[in-house]
Amino acid sequence: MPPPRRAGFARDGRPFILSRAGRRSAPWPVCNLEMMFHGFRPRAPALCRYRARPGDLGAHDLVPSGLHHKTYVDNLNKLVENDPLGAMSLVDVVRAVAGKPDKVAQFNNAGQVFNHDFYWASLKPNGGGEPTGALKAQIDADLGGIAKFKTDLAAAAMGQFGSGWAWLVWKTGDKKLAIEKTANADTPIARSDAPLLTIDVWEHAYYLDHQNRRAAYVQAVIDKLLNWDWAAEQFAKAKG
Repeated sequence: MPPPRRAGFARDGRPFILSRAGRRSAPWPVCNLEMMFHGFRPRAPALCRYRARPGDLGAHDLVPSGLHHKTYVDNLNKLVENDPLGAMSLVDVVRAVAGKPDKVAQFNNAGQVFNHDFYWASLKPNGGGEPTGALKAQIDADLGGIAKFKTDLAAAAMGQFGSGWAWLVWKTGDKKLAIEKTANADTPIARSDAPLLTIDVWEHAYYLDHQNRRAAYVQAVIDKLLNWDWAAEQFAKAKG
């Protein structure tokens, strides 16, 4: 009997699929982590590489998420071609089209590109643990401490009905941290808040390794993958 279909990672960090006959595909190129920093442009390179494999999350899980991400990038490139939106940064595109009935497709795809970019940045191998310094102090003050934060973030992720995201955000108006959940392509940047971390709870983020066990996936992300260095950087930028 041929081996089961499996996923793995090439030496450069990109995932590949191993066929049932045992043949390895070319590495799957995936999301563009730099896009959110360097601005979105029409026909921007739709693909890039993971900086590192988040080793505690299955390769199976990462491949579908990367492929969905690529689809949003491709769609957005088409939607902003020959449009003034194409000269704007990705963040500015999201904010420019948010709430506009005639720009729903642009918002959905731009929001999902940003959200996926941010999700990859929110993960790192051997992550999890606790923040330190100013971010820890702010979590203690605003969210009741790290243990309560983790419980409440997991609850937000589990409580998001259907597809969406759970977030740690800096509320720019209130000047404090909050835990939020958003549906589908909605994103805190649409309201000019500053995200610090996110967990993808679209089913494609976890169904290959975790099936319908969202709780197991969420706990694995919180305990083993959250990138507190990234969150601290975003916190420092948000507070100025």
